[in-house]
Amino acid sequence: MNLSPRWQVKCGPLAAAGVLALVWGALSCGSGATMAASQQQIAAQERALSPKDAIGHEKLARMLYDDGRYQQALQQVDVALKINPAYQDAQLLKSLIRSKIAGQKKNTTKVASTQPGKKKLHTLLTMDDIYKIRLWELSRHESGPLEGTIVGGQKTLLKFWRRVILQDPDYQNPFPTRRQREGFISPDNFVQQVRLMLRLGQAKYWDKVHIKSDPQAMRTFRQTVEPVVLQSCATVGCHRGQGAPGFRLFGAGGRTNLRQTYTNFYVLNKLAYKGRNFINRGNPPLSLLYQYLLPRDDAAYRHPGKPARGPRYHVFNRQAVIDWIESLRFPAHRYGITDFRMPVTHLPVSTTRKK
Repeated sequence: MNLSPRWQVKCGPLAAAGVLALVWGALSCGSGATMAASQQQIAAQERALSPKDAIGHEKLARMLYDDGRYQQALQQVDVALKINPAYQDAQLLKSLIRSKIAGQKKNTTKVASTQPGKKKLHTLLTMDDIYKIRLWELSRHESGPLEGTIVGGQKTLLKFWRRVILQDPDYQNPFPTRRQREGFISPDNFVQQVRLMLRLGQAKYWDKVHIKSDPQAMRTFRQTVEPVVLQSCATVGCHRGQGAPGFRLFGAGGRTNLRQTYTNFYVLNKLAYKGRNFINRGNPPLSLLYQYLLPRDDAAYRHPGKPARGPRYHVFNRQAVIDWIESLRFPAHRYGITDFRMPVTHLPVSTTRKK
């Protein structure tokens, strides 16, 4: 299978020209978990907006969403979609906002208990989360077959055929044949179905794509990158175990399972320190993940703290790690993962002054 970098599609009578625009910025996590945007940041973004800036309105909507101001976020994302109806990240964000608003309305109808419980968050990613990462990390050149299913099967595909493909202005045949329709919904056409759902669909269709096989990027992470990271960083007293300082990784000291591997990837993908991403997809050699694995004398950015607190250096294939980061989709996608607790421990801030 060969998925081109820009998801160019040619399928019989279908000529879906265009590019899958992924403009979802990576979340940052200072020295701890990602925090909602401050009032000052939101105000600054509002002042910086221009009337035709779809990306700016979507960014403001995301800040308001993270701040729990869902109605205001919905207004801003609607503005972004009015400017650019094909803006896929805004479509995904709107779906998330609507689900939050629907959940709030549902909760208001329930009788409040004397001790309302907090919403349960997952400590490891769920299979639905894993499906989302697999979908959005399909690399430029996938090797091997792509395995998966479409939730709802032919019913979903027929709906997509009628409501999306036939309504698309790039569809060149106004009188499709039954054979063309049957060819699209065929179980043997899964790769093309995924391409078209990414190219033309919206969030309600993306969530129905369940990729059952690891994309190339995740196979490389599991086989090449994760073992080095766990061996160097997830040692006793470092990023391992419940009381680990800063963030925590899973599966050290043994063989990681599927959920642990994807959780480790997701955590590293979200983390940043002093504005620098652990995984810098725009400039892989400056990724903190790579820099912290180097000997201190070779690193442009050294691990914070005393040398004894840094990662234990092990010889590793440096180019393989850089090539892996380069293979990830750029810019990063936010995936639409919710109900997950970042495994981050906030370190106490010392208030004593040095004499």
